[in-house]
Amino acid sequence: MLNEYPLSVTNVMILVSFWMEGIMRIFANSLGVILLIGTFLQMSAFVPQLSNPKIFTFFRCTLYCSWICVLLFVLDKWLRKYGPKMAPDSWLARLVSYPHLRFVLRLDGGSHYGSLHQKDLKWRDFAKMLDRVVFIVMSGIFLASCFVKL
Repeated sequence: MLNEYPLSVTNVMILVSFWMEGIMRIFANSLGVILLIGTFLQMSAFVPQLSNPKIFTFFRCTLYCSWICVLLFVLDKWLRKYGPKMAPDSWLARLVSYPHLRFVLRLDGGSHYGSLHQKDLKWRDFAKMLDRVVFIVMSGIFLASCFVKL
């Protein structure tokens, strides 16, 4: 089906945007969203109102994840500029400093156990962790949309 290609292109653009910095990340996400919305609106004109094809579900999931990516980018920029220090005894600081989770999400390799329990954990570490989790979720959506017959 020809309408699967914009979904794949948009998913790849969103996944690549996780590796970009600055305004290029917003540009890649926005371009993907514009492409996805245009295709979605074009397809919805030809689909009966009572039917809900599987591809529409993937379009919606991709749109939500794309906007979450943009919000995470804004959150990350805000936390880098104005973010306070985390209290060392909070549950969030323990989550961010958990060595195995840091290793799985590739936050500084997870190899420096002494540096993980610092008193000055920053909120940007939490934002980076959220960014990596959304990347994994988005990769799962992309793989599901590739292997499910639409």
